[in-house]
Amino acid sequence: GQVPLVPAMRDGADRGHPVATDPSTEVGAVFAELARVLDVEMKPTKRRHRELKVL
Repeated sequence: GQVPLVPAMRDGADRGHPVATDPSTEVGAVFAELARVLDVEMKPTKRRHRELKVL
């Protein structure tokens, strides 16, 4: 996907209120979906090496 470049991104960031944190905006929705996908696809796994002993 792509994050749309909109003037509100710059303006909000300059004011300390990035639009990426507001899921009701187009940019915020893209970031929210990206975070959701990363959470699912990059979820940690419980794999251990047999020779590695966790104390």
